[in-house]
Amino acid sequence: MSFQRIAGAVVVALAVTVVPVGVADAGLTIPTAGPGITIVHGIGPAPQTVDVYLGGTDASEWELVLPGFEFGRIETADLPAGGYNVLICTAAGAPAETITSCANNGSSAVNGNSGTNVDVVEGVSELWIAAYGEPGFGRPVVAEVPVDLDCVEADAPARVTAVHAATAPEVDVLAAPEGSEPAPVVEDLAWGGSAALDVPAGLYDVAVELTDGTPVLEVPGAELAGGYNTVAVVVGNPQFDAVFVPVILRFPLEECVVPTTQTTVTPTTAPAPRATAQPTFTG
Repeated sequence: MSFQRIAGAVVVALAVTVVPVGVADAGLTIPTAGPGITIVHGIGPAPQTVDVYLGGTDASEWELVLPGFEFGRIETADLPAGGYNVLICTAAGAPAETITSCANNGSSAVNGNSGTNVDVVEGVSELWIAAYGEPGFGRPVVAEVPVDLDCVEADAPARVTAVHAATAPEVDVLAAPEGSEPAPVVEDLAWGGSAALDVPAGLYDVAVELTDGTPVLEVPGAELAGGYNTVAVVVGNPQFDAVFVPVILRFPLEECVVPTTQTTVTPTTAPAPRATAQPTFTG
């Protein structure tokens, strides 16, 4: 079991709450993740640092895996297939390697004293997003969201995935090539849900709205690069954060291989020349 921090902050920009519209800076460097489990810290407001512990399903004891995990950061994890439980504690000065509760460190449990059960499936890539729960719930949880790493076609080599992990009702995602009027491409996306689209590579103007048309977030001139799945995870809880934040990362993809059709030519044998009989004359 190993964890690796991906260099660079992944909070692309702060986006203020629904009024006025927040504008994300699309010009920052976007980090690249890979297959397996990618953990996203989306429990704000910044700075919000936590210690992350891991145990088995319905664990009563946990081991420290991510001390001092900061808001807006991501980590990749190489974990064997099976069931796990993630327990998130408020950061301690010197967190213990093994605990039976966050209270062992004199800290409190962020996502509840029982943690959150999650699963690792062989060959399946997922985001584990630590975020506030859906509206009406509020307590932070760990949401599991699959990442589509299937190949892309040559005419639409850029994949973009929108993930709703903010404490907000259902949203619509609008997009269009840069300079054009964005139109709905994903509608009624609920908390914990995701939607992926394959599009031509290029610059796009992207916006997020509540389903009643209330603007939430704008990302002008976002680059959707060919050969990547660009994943935008919107997190935040206006009750605590006063901001919605897009956390953006990329996963490399391969181009689909078009099967080549081979024509098999069956050699034919030329017909034998017709025999001719030479007339015989007697007499």
